[in-house]
Amino acid sequence: MEHLQSQLPAAEVTLTDDVLGRMDEIVAPGVTINPADGGWVSPALKPTARRRQDAGSRSSPGRRACLRQ
Repeated sequence: MEHLQSQLPAAEVTLTDDVLGRMDEIVAPGVTINPADGGWVSPALKPTARRRQDAGSRSSPGRRACLRQ
């Protein structure tokens, strides 16, 4: 609990634009230095997991009813 309480003031820290800019110079935004830090990516987010639709299926009443449920 002591460790937690000692870190809580950090939530109130606001980094200035010059500090954020310097950080971006060191490591560009969106770069993961260690691939192991990338975390788990849901297979559902991969483009190959998306269902393909033709124009007819988008306008079918049955499809709309299914989406509303």
